[in-house]
Amino acid sequence: MSEVGVNPNGAVSAGGEAGTIAMSFRGITTMFQSAVDVAYLRAAESPIQSGYAEYGTDNVSKMARVQAHGEALSGNVEAGGADAARTDRAVDDDFAGVADLLRRDLDHQVPRG
Repeated sequence: MSEVGVNPNGAVSAGGEAGTIAMSFRGITTMFQSAVDVAYLRAAESPIQSGYAEYGTDNVSKMARVQAHGEALSGNVEAGGADAARTDRAVDDDFAGVADLLRRDLDHQVPRG
């Protein structure tokens, strides 16, 4: 049998783990640009150097998006877990009064007439 639903605690925990990973993305744009600059300086010939400079310029914004995406992912996963927990509480409150109506003794057979 398959399960449907969300484990809110697991989602919040996963969001925290994603946050830890996202922290490692901080400064990725600067690190990327530094690596490209080093490659540029070590390139022996002018045409190769200009290729590195162009590559760095073209891709530094993509590194910034990677960093922003990682930071947003963490918050989104945690928010999803919190929303699932709120929904569970609301459903629990809405159906709390009918629990006794749904209980029945399965060992007791009611004769059919």
